[in-house]
Amino acid sequence: MTKMIKNIDELRSNLLVLDNYLSKDEEEEKFAKNLVRRGICFVAYKINSEWRFAPSRFIGYANNSMSIHKGNYEKDGRKTNPVISRVIKRELKMDDSLEEEYFRYCRFLGIEPCNNKRKYWKLDLK
Repeated sequence: MTKMIKNIDELRSNLLVLDNYLSKDEEEEKFAKNLVRRGICFVAYKINSEWRFAPSRFIGYANNSMSIHKGNYEKDGRKTNPVISRVIKRELKMDDSLEEEYFRYCRFLGIEPCNNKRKYWKLDLK
């Protein structure tokens, strides 16, 4: 069974992994974009004053990677969401301004988001 994150450093590490996939090889980029496109619950964070969005199903598992994620048949946002809320000390909620930023991010990535009702945690990485 894949372990959940325990602290903010493990969460940040996963954010970095996912962000790096967007500028790596074609398979990693496609994988990361698909996670963002299909996501429902996201950690919203800024890099260089630009919003980024990372889905809970990926970032909630400790030391996650594309290969680990693909082999994790028990992955479930209902398991990761409470862990992320505890780690970042914020509740998951709908947010119209973050929804706008999410659509802007999807346009930047060249992807069409799925028709989901999304919720967000806002994370200050400072």
